[in-house]
Amino acid sequence: MVAPANPTDPCMDDNGFGLEHVDLQVVTVAPEVLALISVKTCRELGVVPVDLFDHVLTLAIPDLEVLTQLRAEHFACSVQIEPVRASRESIRLAIERLYGRP
Repeated sequence: MVAPANPTDPCMDDNGFGLEHVDLQVVTVAPEVLALISVKTCRELGVVPVDLFDHVLTLAIPDLEVLTQLRAEHFACSVQIEPVRASRESIRLAIERLYGRP
C-alpha cells in the first residue's frame, strides 16, 4: 500500500527526504477516519485521509505545498498529520469513491 519515496520524485522536502507513495485504489478507509476531515476540505485542498493510528492521521497529499495549507487550516480533529504522496488524479478519484460524487 505505501511505498518508499523515489529520490527523483518532485514531492521531496527541503532536506531531500521524500514522502512515501500510497496507492489509493487499494486503500480501504474506515468511516471514522473519513469523518475527521470534511469532504469540502478534502476537495478544496486535494487530500484524502488514509488511516488513523495512535493519534497520527495518515493523509494523502499531491505535493508539499498542501502541507503549508494544512497547517494554516484548523480541522475539527486534534491529531498529528503524517503525509504520504498520491497523484492529484488518484486523490480526486478516491474522494469520489470514498465520499461520493459532488
